[in-house]
Amino acid sequence: MSNTQEELSSEALPSETAKEVQEEPGPSVTPEEAAWLDEQIASLGGGVSVYYKSLARGDTYSFDDETEYYIASVVKAPYALYVYQLADAGTVDLSQTYTYESRHRLGGTGYLQEQPVGTQYTLAQLLEYTIRYSDNNAFLMVREAVPTDGFKQFVRTLGLLHENSMDSLGEGAAIRGNICAHDAGIIAEAIYRYAESGSPNGAKLKEDMLHTEQPMLRSEYPMARKLGSWEGAMHDVAIIYAPEPYILAVCTNRGHSYDSWYVESDYEPFLKISEWIEEVSQNEES
Repeated sequence: MSNTQEELSSEALPSETAKEVQEEPGPSVTPEEAAWLDEQIASLGGGVSVYYKSLARGDTYSFDDETEYYIASVVKAPYALYVYQLADAGTVDLSQTYTYESRHRLGGTGYLQEQPVGTQYTLAQLLEYTIRYSDNNAFLMVREAVPTDGFKQFVRTLGLLHENSMDSLGEGAAIRGNICAHDAGIIAEAIYRYAESGSPNGAKLKEDMLHTEQPMLRSEYPMARKLGSWEGAMHDVAIIYAPEPYILAVCTNRGHSYDSWYVESDYEPFLKISEWIEEVSQNEES
């Protein structure tokens, strides 16, 4: 027997069986809010790309998210994800020790460059320094311990738009490769899923990303994040653990080769986009 809308209404049912009809929640960013975001981000000038995804509702927002930039230290996050998953499978041993040698001493950010040559570190320690301090020296040692060829194949399993964007990364000192905001967001979501999988290594990766230094994106909520910056590249990619958690990746061309060259305006896109995205995505009326 078919039922009409009137027969299904709560008034037509006995009070003891009536159920409240709940509407499905709409997107966290409405079309009107997306249009407003477009205007605000465009006002920041060129060379700014954004990817957002609600981890609660699944909707996305993007602004010029397919433009590629030099990847800089953002590459360290998917590499750590790769190594930790190998450790889960028993392919690599995180307790294996490696010796810090003079050829590992690079410039840039880090912890190891101030430590004495000849010190030994476990692979687990090197991964922690790679993520928590964005240590270039530790990252070079990680790539020697777990070569890049397997990583390049791993990247192809993530569903990136530009799956060959990190093919130029090698075992030498230089960090090579490109990233777009969309693919940075896909990587962040893969890390989020892994961190929530119950793996102790996933929990460790999340812990270190929660304590990453030099934040550019801002939030009143905890953020598991990875930044990268160099000449023509300044990026921050975050998992924001808000009441409705979300991914936010902001990639720009605002970067410089030396820390002393950065000025307040270089950080402006990150600060403003953080505020705008949080305002609309956590709006209870959406």
